[in-house]
Amino acid sequence: MKNKIIDLHIHTTASDGSFTREEILEGYYRQGFKVISITDHDTVDAYVGAEGDYYHDMRVIVGSEISCRFANHEVHILGYDIDYQNPKLLALLTSIKHSRVIRAKKMVSILNTNNVDISYAEVQGLIGSDNVVGRPHIAQAVVNKGYFTHPQQVFNKYIGDNGIAYVPKLEVTPKEVIDTIHQAGGFAVMAHPIKSVNYADIPYFKSLGLDGIEVYYYDHTPAQIKRYEDICRDLNLIKTTGSDFHGSLKKQKIGVFTGPELVIDEMNKLLKKKIEVSNG
Repeated sequence: MKNKIIDLHIHTTASDGSFTREEILEGYYRQGFKVISITDHDTVDAYVGAEGDYYHDMRVIVGSEISCRFANHEVHILGYDIDYQNPKLLALLTSIKHSRVIRAKKMVSILNTNNVDISYAEVQGLIGSDNVVGRPHIAQAVVNKGYFTHPQQVFNKYIGDNGIAYVPKLEVTPKEVIDTIHQAGGFAVMAHPIKSVNYADIPYFKSLGLDGIEVYYYDHTPAQIKRYEDICRDLNLIKTTGSDFHGSLKKQKIGVFTGPELVIDEMNKLLKKKIEVSNG
């Protein structure tokens, strides 16, 4: 089982990534990846017009990273193997998308009151009319006006989770997100758990129908990985992996992070169409 290279957490310009779907597919393929999933925030637009489950011989699993709230924290649930045309899924994503616009406008207004002179039109100009607006777009608009030199500085001072201009997203519950993913034929995996929940919270999410945890996340320490592996074993959850690739926002390069080969077998426990990767 050699050369099985996998990344199941990737963003494009359909949300807050800096590369288009085509650039992601070609970039990961050229790096030798065998399995990927594009998981844009609260949208499946990257899959509209896509043909089949493969890009050349690279398997592409349909996915999305959907936001919800738990204990006053934002939690992200990755939906894999979903029908991206499912009406209930699209209705939920549309609701979240509209709330993102309202949220972004509120953030811009708060920035204005703190002497950061940007407009929502400038933010919108970075994404086009149809894509999902996110905090990275606001941060980039601030950078473009010369207030900072890198978007992360804007997060640190203003729009990070503890920033003075932070506004929470629509109050969607974890149960609503997990149920919708299942109704769309997919399975639900908690993204980067170390960022949003305590270890002791995970059994509650399991009771809601959670199917897995993003154990092999690019920013998890070895000790954290071991803890999540144990939790997955105890709760019968699958183990997945992801780089959370955005591109320029996190100064990332395609292919720097790859998950372990065992994730192939983990995903095959739940995928309707199993991953087949040759040893060549």
